[in-house]
Amino acid sequence: VLKKVEKQVINILGIFYSLGILISLMGVWSAFFMRSVGSMIPRAVPFEIFGIFPLGVNHNLIAETLIVIIPLAWILIKKVKSFSYKFWLSIGGLLMVLTTLLTFSRAGWIVLFIEVLAIIYYEYLRTKKFKKLDRSNLVFVVSLFLITLIVLGFFMYTLLISPITESSNENRMEMIRIVQEVNSRHPWLGQGAGTFQKIVSYDYVYMLSFGSPIDAHGFVQKVVAEMGYLGLLALTSIIFFIFKTIYGGYKKDKNNYLIFGLLISVLGAFVFQLFNTSYYISKLWLIVGLALVVIKIYFPKQYEK
Repeated sequence: VLKKVEKQVINILGIFYSLGILISLMGVWSAFFMRSVGSMIPRAVPFEIFGIFPLGVNHNLIAETLIVIIPLAWILIKKVKSFSYKFWLSIGGLLMVLTTLLTFSRAGWIVLFIEVLAIIYYEYLRTKKFKKLDRSNLVFVVSLFLITLIVLGFFMYTLLISPITESSNENRMEMIRIVQEVNSRHPWLGQGAGTFQKIVSYDYVYMLSFGSPIDAHGFVQKVVAEMGYLGLLALTSIIFFIFKTIYGGYKKDKNNYLIFGLLISVLGAFVFQLFNTSYYISKLWLIVGLALVVIKIYFPKQYEK
């Protein structure tokens, strides 16, 4: 039964992978073949298809999706035995990594860095495989990665010192100020669920500076403003339970790369929410649900604790 369920899970991961490839192709096409609007440098952004924007209009939405899928691609690469399958799956995974970098999403780069470190830890540091690596291959891979990072890092630096980024930083600071003011009036229960943009629209200074209200730059600010400290406590308790359950499963079988990959994916999704706000849509909870189902199947007693 376990083998059958595992096969179904792998099929689901294959669907995620296919979605990641499509999104990556969209990002690469927009970065290299479309004119960037409101940006000093070419970057991967969602675009319109047959009159609709399937991902929305913001570059962060591509990064937010891919950082969830990249660890799942790693699971598939580990799973297949055929060299040719591994090769093409790896090419697809690298395409997703490149597209994430091309979004020039600061949150996306941070989460990607965490995920890469976690995979390196699992593959090499945990088992001390670095000692067995061919040094010439290791130097080539590291050099290629550093060259790519330096080139893209130059573009990121150009973006960071641009007026667009300065305006974004000012926007974040204004958001924090508004949250502090709301919190001083309603510290425990907040202003009410779903009211953040309405709260911002009432702030004269913000509206004069930025024109229209947007959602919070992170779930902490949004939850504190809308549901107060009690709401934040409730949400963090749920997040703690999720990680306790998944990590508890990993501790029981540290050689199970399926569980480790899902753990990285869920971790990346929640870290991204520190800088973006979409915890109320399926993009986050779909991968959380899948991870919890896998733990329930492998370790049913984990839920009894």
